[in-house]
Amino acid sequence: MKLQKKITLSIVSLILFFGTLATITTYSLTRNEFSKQLTTNLVDNTYIQSQEVYQILKQSQDISYMLANRPVVRQFFTDQSNKELKSQIEEHYLDGFNMSNRYSAIYLMDNTGVTIFSTDPRFISQNYGTRSYYIQALYGKSSAEINLGLTSNELGYYFSSPIFSLEDQSKVLGVAVVKLNPNAIEESLLEHQKSEYNIMLTDKHGVVVVASDKKKLFSSLGELSPKSIEELRLNNTYGKENFDVLDYDVLQQEINNQSISQKTIKITDEVDNEEEIVSISKIKDFPLYIVFEGNFELISQISLRTSLVIAAFVAVAAILSVFVITFVLRFFMQKQQKDENEIVQRTKELESLNKLMIGRELKMIDLKKQLINKNTT
Repeated sequence: MKLQKKITLSIVSLILFFGTLATITTYSLTRNEFSKQLTTNLVDNTYIQSQEVYQILKQSQDISYMLANRPVVRQFFTDQSNKELKSQIEEHYLDGFNMSNRYSAIYLMDNTGVTIFSTDPRFISQNYGTRSYYIQALYGKSSAEINLGLTSNELGYYFSSPIFSLEDQSKVLGVAVVKLNPNAIEESLLEHQKSEYNIMLTDKHGVVVVASDKKKLFSSLGELSPKSIEELRLNNTYGKENFDVLDYDVLQQEINNQSISQKTIKITDEVDNEEEIVSISKIKDFPLYIVFEGNFELISQISLRTSLVIAAFVAVAAILSVFVITFVLRFFMQKQQKDENEIVQRTKELESLNKLMIGRELKMIDLKKQLINKNTT
C-alpha cells in the first residue's frame, strides 16, 4: 500500500505542477495577445470612425460652400434691392439644402453680421457678427466650429463660407452658414459602440462634446491652457467658464501643442486606478479629435477567467487521476498478489513432492543394503 500511495502522490504532484505552469503561461500569453488585439482594434475603430465623422463634416462644409456660390445668392448679395431674387430665396430656397434633415438651421448673413434669410425664423434679423465662424468667413476663409447657439441656446456644429461679389471676386458681401445638429455626429459615433470601449469627441481645446459616458460631457481631457480658457470665455462657447477636468493630461498636452494626428497611449486612470489604452485621432481638416478608450483591466479579467477555467480542468484532472490511478494500481497489485500466492502454493506442493520422492529413494537404498547383507551371510 505504501508503494501505491507513493506512485499516486508522484503522478498527482506532476499533474498539479505542469497544470499550474500551463495556467500561468496561458494567463500571460492571453493577456498579451488580448492587449495587442485591443490596441489594434482601437486604432482601426478610431480611424474608421474619424473617416465617418469626417464625411459628415465635409458634406456640411460643402453645403455651405455650394450655398455661398449659388448664382442666385451671389446675385442677391451683389444687388440686395432685387426683390425678385429676395422672394426666390425666401420661398423655401434654403430648405432644399436640408434634404437629410441633419441641419437645425441654414442661414445667410450680410457683411454686418445680420441674418437676412434662415430656415429657423428666430435667426432672422439677429446679429451674429461676433461669432468666430462669421469673422473667419468675412476674411474670405471657410470655417468650422462648435458653439452654443446665442438664440436657440442649443449646441451645434457651424460651417461657414464667404459669399463673394459677382463683380469683385475678392470682396466678401455676406456669409452662408450651415448649423449641423449634434445628434448626427453622436449617432454616427455611438451606433456601433461596444461595451469594451469608451468613445469621446473633443473640440480643438480638448473639451468633450460627445461621449458614451454622459458624465464626461463638457469636461476637459486635462488642464486647459490659459489661451483656451480665455477663448472659451470670450466666445461663451458652451455657456460656462469652469470645466471639470478628466484624467487624460497626456492627451490634453498633445492637443494643446497641436502636435497630434494619431496616437495610442497606455495610461492609468487615477480615478478608478485602472489601466487603459487610449487611441486619439484628429479629424482631417477639422478642429476635432476622436478618442477611443479600451479598458485594460477587462483584458486581465478575460485572461484570468480563461486561466481559471484551465486551472479548474487541471484540478478536476488531478482528482480524477487519483481515482483512476488507485483503481489501476489496485487491480494490478491484486493480480500480482494472486500470482504470488499461486507461486508460493505451487512451491510448497513441489517441496512436499520432493520430500516424498527423496524419502522413497532413501527407503529403496536401505532395502538394497539389507538384501546385499542377507546374501553375503
